Amino acid sequence: MNVSKENIDELNAVLTIELDKADYEPKVEKGIKDYSKRVAIKGFRPGHAPAGMVKKLYGKSILVDTIDRMIGEELSKFIKDNNIDILGEPLPNEKQEPIDFDKDFDKVTFKFDLGLSPEVNVNVDNSLEIPAYTITVDEKAIDEAVENISGRYGSHAPVEVSTENSLIKGVVTSGDFKNEKGLASVAVMKDEAEKAKFIGKKAGDTIEFDVRKAFPEDSDVSYLLGITKEEAAAVAAGATATIAISEVSEFKNAEVNKELFDKVFPNDNISDIAAFRDKVKEQITASNAFAEEYRFGIDVRKAILAAAGDIKLPEDFLKRWLTVVNRNNKNFSEEVLTQEFPKFLNDLKWQVVKNRVAKKNDLRIDHNDVLNFAKKTAKAQLMQYGITNYPEEQLANYAESMVKNEEQRQHLTEGAVEEKLFAFAKEHANVQSKAISQEDFNKLFEAEK
Repeated sequence: MNVSKENIDELNAVLTIELDKADYEPKVEKGIKDYSKRVAIKGFRPGHAPAGMVKKLYGKSILVDTIDRMIGEELSKFIKDNNIDILGEPLPNEKQEPIDFDKDFDKVTFKFDLGLSPEVNVNVDNSLEIPAYTITVDEKAIDEAVENISGRYGSHAPVEVSTENSLIKGVVTSGDFKNEKGLASVAVMKDEAEKAKFIGKKAGDTIEFDVRKAFPEDSDVSYLLGITKEEAAAVAAGATATIAISEVSEFKNAEVNKELFDKVFPNDNISDIAAFRDKVKEQITASNAFAEEYRFGIDVRKAILAAAGDIKLPEDFLKRWLTVVNRNNKNFSEEVLTQEFPKFLNDLKWQVVKNRVAKKNDLRIDHNDVLNFAKKTAKAQLMQYGITNYPEEQLANYAESMVKNEEQRQHLTEGAVEEKLFAFAKEHANVQSKAISQEDFNKLFEAEK
């Protein structure tokens, strides 16, 4: 057996594997004998068919499988033993001659194209300037957060007279339809003239209105009259309805008082508004920390990529490889490849640089690193829904389930590598701390769209 590598240029190489008959024949013969012990051929007891007959019937497929396995093993071994950093996977050389396995041959040659990872040398040291933003939490931000919290814990309460924000309850009648528990939201009405009919009303009043002008959507008519969407679709334009009002209510934010303090922060025994606002500020600061960390990661990436300079990749090879790996993807096409390829290249450049920097600085991760990153990811997701007191044990179980998912684990592993790299950059690069308002912080992302 002979394996050789020929560099076409800095980013492309051809790997040639030559197998002599002496390399594969003993393994083929062994494969035939092993198969003879378990194959069932008519006229013979299972496992007792003559090896010659097995060879005649299955010899070619065993030969192909044996050579294919040997080539795959040798390919992987050569790449690993020679520390060849490749992109994608080896592809059969476009000039590879077809192998006729029906013929007897003393030697067989396979050629593979390799896409090589470029050399990258970046020093993460004091020469690398990276901004680290801290979002200032002002009184306006606290006011908005308190308003949102009181809104989350609010409820509908009866009012004397309806406004454009009211919910009107009563018996709704239209033709043969009658809904004893009708509900009409003034806010969702489309026609201003119809909406005006519902404003300034109180319990005991009756309103006549045009159903389709007030509620053009079948789903709204269905809800109003308590009928199916199919029945609602049959309600014609100009159809009228009446609602005999039994109650007028409006959504009211919860009072900012001790009752709300205990609901939002049940373990903190908060007794006054000042302490409540301080706790809300802590919550905002903790939530901002995720955004600040995310932004720092973006700026680390930008700084390292800029320091790496113009990175060349084997683009033609990568296009071939993407086409091969997506051959069974119905949504993949030449047009999709053209559209998505620039983004793919940018992401791959970062992956190449990130791995080079991590290797150069001996930044390694283990299962605990991946698990901890999964917990942080899960916690950030929960905070988006306002869940801040998720039990630690349940959070750990959730993270474990994320890591067990193969697709998620790959993303989490990449994230854990980046997290370790960002922490390394924070310690060794020239990090410049900057206070910034929420508005200006948001503009950082808008400018990059």
